[in-house]
Amino acid sequence: MAESSAGAWVVLGLIGLAIYSCSSDPPPEATAGEYSATSSDVSEVDEEAGIAGYSTEPSGFDEVLRGSFDEDAARDAAEDEVASDTYSGIGRTYGCTDDCSGHDAGFRWRRDRGYVPYGADSQSFQEGAQAFEDAVDDRVEEMRDEYEAGENPY
Repeated sequence: MAESSAGAWVVLGLIGLAIYSCSSDPPPEATAGEYSATSSDVSEVDEEAGIAGYSTEPSGFDEVLRGSFDEDAARDAAEDEVASDTYSGIGRTYGCTDDCSGHDAGFRWRRDRGYVPYGADSQSFQEGAQAFEDAVDDRVEEMRDEYEAGENPY
């Protein structure tokens, strides 16, 4: 009985030592003085691959730390951005005839009510509401691209 208890303590001690050695700081001789960059090290830098051959591309581990793209948060942020604009301001022209008043009204309807009124009596009204929806979708895709490039768009 005493032998198995002693063996368990030895194993726990080895595990503790391993954890300690992995988490401790490097010895003083292995700090900046020994590993500082010199002019000869600069020649090892590859612009596409990063410093000394390390990749600058995000790894799968980065995504785990950051999390995946939040479509709902992006959509909320995009709605807020587009809502501060106008039909004419977003650059979507479905072919206004005179003053774009029908398109503007549809745009405002979608902004204020949160949905596109399918089956509206006016084609221009319908197009204005759809223009708002399209602008939100486009902004969400831009945010996705920015997020994948490492930015924080929302």
